[in-house]
Amino acid sequence: MLNRDERQQPASSVSLADAKVRFISGSCLRRLVESLHKRALQCHWLAFFPDPGRPSFLLALLLREPNSRVRANLLDLLASLFQGSKAFLLLAEDFGVPKTAFTPLSTRLAGSLREMHRQILQALLAERSQATQAQLLRCVGQLAGNVPYQKLRPGLVTKIFKVASPFLLSESPDVKSAALQCFGQLASLEGPAFEVSHCLLQDCLRSPAASPMLTGFHTPLLGPQTAPFESSWLVQHCLRVAHPRGDGWQNDDTPSGSAAAAAGQSQQQAALEPTAVRVEALATLRWLVLRYWNFVSPVSEQLRLTLQLCLLPESNRAVRAASVRALDALLTSLPPAEAAAPVWSAFLPALLSCLQPAAHYSVRSAAAECLALLDDASSANLPSELLGDAFQALLALCQDGLNTVRAAAVRALGAWTALSPIRFENNGRRLLALVWRFADLCAGIESLVVRAQAAWSLAQASEALLALSEQSRYPPSPPLLSEADLVRLFLAGMNLCADAPKVRENAARLLGNLFCLAALCSDYLESAASGSGGRGHLRACMEQAATGLANLVTPGGADSASARVRWNASLAIRCAFGRLPVGEPWTLCLHSALLGALQTDKYFKVKIHAACALLTLQERRQFGDLAAASEQQPSNPMARLIGSVIGCARHVRSMDIPFSEQTHKTVLDYLLCLLLLRACSLLSPGDADAVSPLLSDVANDASGEIGPIDLLASQLSRLWTAQAALVWDSGAQVRQAFFLGRGGGSSASLSTSTTSTGAAASLLEPDFAVEALDAAEANLTAAAGAAAGIGGGGDCCQRLLELLAGARAEQALHATSLASAFRQTYD
Repeated sequence: MLNRDERQQPASSVSLADAKVRFISGSCLRRLVESLHKRALQCHWLAFFPDPGRPSFLLALLLREPNSRVRANLLDLLASLFQGSKAFLLLAEDFGVPKTAFTPLSTRLAGSLREMHRQILQALLAERSQATQAQLLRCVGQLAGNVPYQKLRPGLVTKIFKVASPFLLSESPDVKSAALQCFGQLASLEGPAFEVSHCLLQDCLRSPAASPMLTGFHTPLLGPQTAPFESSWLVQHCLRVAHPRGDGWQNDDTPSGSAAAAAGQSQQQAALEPTAVRVEALATLRWLVLRYWNFVSPVSEQLRLTLQLCLLPESNRAVRAASVRALDALLTSLPPAEAAAPVWSAFLPALLSCLQPAAHYSVRSAAAECLALLDDASSANLPSELLGDAFQALLALCQDGLNTVRAAAVRALGAWTALSPIRFENNGRRLLALVWRFADLCAGIESLVVRAQAAWSLAQASEALLALSEQSRYPPSPPLLSEADLVRLFLAGMNLCADAPKVRENAARLLGNLFCLAALCSDYLESAASGSGGRGHLRACMEQAATGLANLVTPGGADSASARVRWNASLAIRCAFGRLPVGEPWTLCLHSALLGALQTDKYFKVKIHAACALLTLQERRQFGDLAAASEQQPSNPMARLIGSVIGCARHVRSMDIPFSEQTHKTVLDYLLCLLLLRACSLLSPGDADAVSPLLSDVANDASGEIGPIDLLASQLSRLWTAQAALVWDSGAQVRQAFFLGRGGGSSASLSTSTTSTGAAASLLEPDFAVEALDAAEANLTAAAGAAAGIGGGGDCCQRLLELLAGARAEQALHATSLASAFRQTYD
């Protein structure tokens, strides 16, 4: 575009006659950038934006180019370069001086980003064309969305606020909307929360140069526990732009006849801003509500008034859609202490008007998505007539001609199945009608988006039916579902198992709930298990559903296409276990599928859910019998379980585990230890020949890294070989004491569910690891006392107690983070 000599010449020497050449060159380069893969473009990033010591020809040309058309073309090229660059720019970091002999890439990228900010903001200040100003502001917003400010020294966000804030008062609607879009992008960032909060407290519109530069970082994020804040200047400006009548900034002590009151009244009578500016103001308000609620809460009443005015039927459709999205953020960000019922009472009539066929499709879909947030406590305080009208409007939208509107309405109805007015109306008949509506949508709709939402809603409705059936057992009442209904739902779930992955993950949830529903109707379950009378169809459906779940959870199976499908199938099997008939061949296939996922699946979440599902089995016969048919059970079931646990530990040890997955690995190791102890607690004398070689191989294997499973298996092998005759002949009580914690026959002892299932369930609690270690230490202490009573096993228990002491010391460092990560990921 410019050779090296021309770059060093003054701006006056750049001939205007070459503007067409530069324009065509920039267009060709932009087309080349857009055609390249983003990873291939990363190799040339420093050629476009070199280190601060060397000027960037692209940014230098942007500053020196006299032709506005060429400058706009260069900005299009910059936008193409910024698009998709977030993953690469995450490498940038400039905290501290590098101690190596060379400059690392992270430091070079950080310096390049700082220089880029400086030159683009300088070009923005020097620009006189309003169209190019708007384009520059959008370019700054796009750059801000890709830069990892939390890994850079503070100051860049403050510079953007100082330079971009005067453009909020520009006469051009394009410039104002671009400036609001830039601020909305900054408000949506999670990293620089402290620096953005500092800028929100400074009135940049009055004194943009009065904001001092930040020098610190690592400040706690703002939350509900902090002190009350004043309203931000940006919040006030967005409210004024969205609708002037919603602006109520007079203080209580302001005289009614003062000049400020007169100015406020004249401002309320001012004309509305253009639609594009109001939409961007509402979008910025949405991010401020989500990220910085403390700055919005002082003016929450003005915010509600503004949104009510923007939701009026005579408002523009784009403004109404943006207002509904802002209302969605408001309902999400309300603190738990503040009742959401008054907000719903105020906005439900407006949302109901947005659901009418006369409204635009974007308004109808946004309103349906917002109605999906209605909670049970708020719905109980709403007028039943208004709630019924909204329900009928959502039902009507399920027949809408646009798939986006139909999908939003179906999801909202699925969320409403958890509401008490819907669930308990007419003894659950309305809920049952929704179930059949969702089942028909799953079978008769060609759109994948609608089918996926209908499958999710059908799974939600089955959970609501399950909860309602649980409550109707006491006192006993006739079941909601007949055998024909169960068969119909099982067939619908099996049909969904052959659909796309987004549908199959909810089909797994549905089948798990259906097994629980069938179990609650005990006469149906017994008839299905016996196959007597005319109810053999239900038995066949349950058998096919179990096979379908096994195919979903099997790694590489015919119906398994994503990890999300497999872990949802594992969760469904976990719900179904304990409800299924014991010893049936079609239940053993579920065990085999879980063992295969535990041993060979490459995703930690699938392994963890499979281990949790296996931990729900509490009896020896649930794993199969030694006398079972060879084609259904090719090997000893307990040997397969122990072998799968050991194989899973070895498979995890051979994986290249990133640092972000270490928490999952710790949780999996803990569950594998519980599963191994559970398997050993269920052993019988007939399992000795099959299990003993497995434990001996682990004890004798000295190659590679030694993990907790290897240590535990080797200790169990030592106990097995040293006290085999004593344990199996006269020491059965010691075996139960060691594996289950039953230290004395008549004393109050811990059950199997307390040590394994209960410990696995306690993973969802904040102090799950501490409680699990306490339970394990108590069990092993009792086992050591019982083993010493008959002269053996005390050394093994002592060694395990030492391992627990080390685990406790390590767990004390990160118990809280581990628990929160598990709760957020696996709940």
